[in-house]
Amino acid sequence: MELSLNILKLAEGRIINSISALNYDGDMSASYCVIGSGPAGGVLAAELVKQGQDVIVIEAGGEKEASSFNTVVDKTIVGQVDLTLGRAFQLGGSSNLWAGRVAPLDPIDFEYRNWVDNITWPMSRKSLDPYYRRAIELLGLSSEAFEDNYYAVNDKKFKRLFDGNQTTLKPFVWSKPPFRIADYILGYVSSETGILRLLTDAIVGELESDPAGNIKAALVTCKNGNHIRVEARYFILAAGGLEVPRIMLNSNGVFKDGIGNKNGLVGRFLSTHPKADLAVLKLKRPIFTSNALFSDQSFKGNSVRLGISLSRDVQTAEKLLNHYIQLSSFSEIQANRAFELIKKKVYSSKFITRDQVNGRLFRNLGLWVFNRIGRVAKVQPLAGSLIVRGFLDQYPDPDNCVRISNELDDMGLRKIEVNWRYTDRDKKSVIDFLKKLAHEFSRHDIGELDYSGLESLKEWHLNAIHSHYLGTTRMSSDANLGVVDENCQVYGCKNLFVAGPSIFTTYGNANPFLTICAFSMRLADHLASIRNKQF
Repeated sequence: MELSLNILKLAEGRIINSISALNYDGDMSASYCVIGSGPAGGVLAAELVKQGQDVIVIEAGGEKEASSFNTVVDKTIVGQVDLTLGRAFQLGGSSNLWAGRVAPLDPIDFEYRNWVDNITWPMSRKSLDPYYRRAIELLGLSSEAFEDNYYAVNDKKFKRLFDGNQTTLKPFVWSKPPFRIADYILGYVSSETGILRLLTDAIVGELESDPAGNIKAALVTCKNGNHIRVEARYFILAAGGLEVPRIMLNSNGVFKDGIGNKNGLVGRFLSTHPKADLAVLKLKRPIFTSNALFSDQSFKGNSVRLGISLSRDVQTAEKLLNHYIQLSSFSEIQANRAFELIKKKVYSSKFITRDQVNGRLFRNLGLWVFNRIGRVAKVQPLAGSLIVRGFLDQYPDPDNCVRISNELDDMGLRKIEVNWRYTDRDKKSVIDFLKKLAHEFSRHDIGELDYSGLESLKEWHLNAIHSHYLGTTRMSSDANLGVVDENCQVYGCKNLFVAGPSIFTTYGNANPFLTICAFSMRLADHLASIRNKQF
């Protein structure tokens, strides 16, 4: 079949070609083959092209979403939670879905903690800081916006909450409009010479390897039955925390348990970022909400929202995970509406009951939908109670996993089973976290933190399986404890690397976008350092 090329940009000797697998049948080759065009793969590919390299990016979708979550998932065992579909088989991947909220992981997320099993980070947060700065610059944000001492809290009692060493402010900064990887790839112009080819509508079913652990080719299948063999010097899996283990476990032509799975760790330690409205903070006196602690605010061109976490010292002393809360106001200016109607149509938290706040507040929840997007200060200058939304960490657990299924998808590729639970141990960490916060709110005469609805529930209805699929090919300096080494190279495979959230060994509470970009930039630098390596 004749090759059909769409020349998207010709700039100073660099060509970007978009090739649909639906219009192509044959073999391809490049120096680098990046599988996945989302935040991890897109940023990595751009960095490699900056270095003047020949790169092929393989994307399962096209410019529009081509496939859904359930096409590759056979079974999901996720407990009593809401299942949110957070993947996009589309050029740009999950960056097509996100709202632009970013923050780095915290230093404690990388540290050894004797109360948290299975921490295998072989690096500190400090070693990632230069790449965080580059990622922040890429998103057009200010590094200063991520410093907690940059902000002032306008309420005296809340201000005293942060004067000691018990609690900390944590800024989340918004990329507005949200940074779209597809736009970045297609619109990127550099004085460097390099070739970027985008192979879209192309599903990588497996990787072909030799017995020595060298990857020879990515075997691509498309819906019209075409097969493409993509050869490269280096291969980088960047298709997310569910699809990367699927590809590795399906690649069993030489290694019967899958590539990189000698110790059975591929697919294990799955996590996400569970979140929910957990409690109500009933204030001693109303507070003004025109502050970044209670609503989105603009700081030097950046939109910022602050939240509260416990300090490293407190987490260590109390042996807690790294949870985070955000405070949001009720609306008290809407005309009366029936509580049950509002709760049914608007307010869906399973943890907060009518008895936790007075009836007047719940009768006036009509504007609460608007409040949820963080702009309540514009319609409600004062608030007497605040909703407490939790962004929750989780213990690394090998039983939370992605397994290969015997069920086949439409193209004859084996599907996956997703098994994830928020365990009693995870829940206890949240209760202990809220108990400590309640003590601090009371000690500073701020108000009463009521989380009784959470304590009494046996099953937690969390917004759990989201777009943050973390941990399924975790990083470690020990091949017995991880799937990739400190340079993201898959153990036992000399030219295979992984980029993206699946390399995380702990999870923290921050949206992973910024960390994914930072690691992709770091990986690009490493690949440059070994470019002439022979194997």
